[in-house]
Amino acid sequence: MNLSALTRPLLIASCVSVILLLAFVFSAADRQDTLARNSERARMQQFLSEEREVLSALAEDNAWWDEAVMRVIVEGDLTWLEDNLFNGLVGTRLMSMAQIYGPKREMLASSANIAGDPISAKTPTAVANLLDKIIVEVPYRPVTESGFGVIGGKLYVIAASALQWTGARTDVPELPPGPRATLVFYQEVGPDYWAAMQPVIGIDGVGFAVRRTDVPKNALALDIRGTGGEQIGWLFWRPDQPGARFLSDISLPFVVFVVFLFFINVMMNRRAQRIIADLDEANTAKTVFLASMSHEIRTPLNAIIGYSDLIKMKGEGALPEQLLGYVDSINSSGHHLHKMVSDILDFAKYDKASIRSTKELVDIRDVVRASIAEIEPTLMQCGVRANNQVPSKALHTDPRLARQVISNMLSNAAKFSHPGDDIRLTGEVHGRFFHLDIIDTGVGMTETELKEARKLFGQATQDANLAKEGTGLGIPISERIMTALGGTLMLTSEKGKGTTACLRFPLGQGD
Repeated sequence: MNLSALTRPLLIASCVSVILLLAFVFSAADRQDTLARNSERARMQQFLSEEREVLSALAEDNAWWDEAVMRVIVEGDLTWLEDNLFNGLVGTRLMSMAQIYGPKREMLASSANIAGDPISAKTPTAVANLLDKIIVEVPYRPVTESGFGVIGGKLYVIAASALQWTGARTDVPELPPGPRATLVFYQEVGPDYWAAMQPVIGIDGVGFAVRRTDVPKNALALDIRGTGGEQIGWLFWRPDQPGARFLSDISLPFVVFVVFLFFINVMMNRRAQRIIADLDEANTAKTVFLASMSHEIRTPLNAIIGYSDLIKMKGEGALPEQLLGYVDSINSSGHHLHKMVSDILDFAKYDKASIRSTKELVDIRDVVRASIAEIEPTLMQCGVRANNQVPSKALHTDPRLARQVISNMLSNAAKFSHPGDDIRLTGEVHGRFFHLDIIDTGVGMTETELKEARKLFGQATQDANLAKEGTGLGIPISERIMTALGGTLMLTSEKGKGTTACLRFPLGQGD
């Protein structure tokens, strides 16, 4: 018995299960990481948009203010800005720097003068882009623009709002449409800012790089557009990786599981080896027993059959008819028992991994003739005839085994045919095989009965009127022999119409 044939399916199933499990786990982990990255990117975009809105609202609230317009535009009191605006807002969470620009885009005042910020007096490009957009066309309406800009290598949120009357006062001078003095607020988006915002957005390690090559390899990056629509850099951060953490958490349990699975496989292999050894030992004992008993069983059977034949031959006219009937029953039972013993011994002989065959070039028609002659007594007893229509064809096969298969199937056909029936034997080449068909018009079988007939010791019918003597080993033995010859045995049957046994012999050398 082949151990690998028994354990290979289990080993393959285990490996496939582990591979499928790994594929599912890695796929789920990757999907989880992808969802986390998409969520963080969307969260960051939403947060930056909200920061722009907050800073815009703050700039607009301070620019759309009658007091600020009166002090700065009408009276030109820039000191008021420093005392009441710059000193109160600059350096807080809301704003890191503020400036006021005139209608000609010249800088009038800056919180850098107070806080010592390194911003130069030259108008940054990001601010100039916003100022170009701020044109007052309708009185008493706020005009505000915002965006992102890089100043001195740092990223800022910038909001600019034109100084504008609210319309609440009537004792103020009318301001002409067009460019207007503009209040500009800055919020630096740097390391300190992100450290303070971490509890709010739940993102760690946020940084900014002007060049894409400065972004860390494993970081998640979001491109930032400036106030003019141009790309000014990349905001990056260390992405959350729940899937990778999950894989890290299960790595040790998974290794333990694989080791356990390997251990179980080894134990099962050892157990299977012991079972196979026991089965082989039992099978060998059975074969030895049957071989040793063959002589002990067949010798008395031959004597019973021989003496009963002699009594029948010599006793006609000398013995009473009743006694001759007893002798005939003894003789018939002896032949039946002899056939059963032969079938069992044949099965024991073929119940192995391989059947030895000696192939040679033979004419299949001659083999069929020999088979018909061998079972002629059975055909006569059943009252049927064998019609040999098999053409002459040279096959490379074992004539002894081929004759045994043909005899077995022909004997079955005879036993289940009606008296006076003809059993046709035909042959034809199909591809690389020679199909030998044994066709009877007997009782036939249903699908269920056909399956039963292929089993060991199976009887095709349970009908007492149709039951025939036999061991139920003819078809299983024939199937094993055909497999050993490189062919197959195919059975088709229809209840009440008969059965066809197709023996597929390989053509052999040279086809």
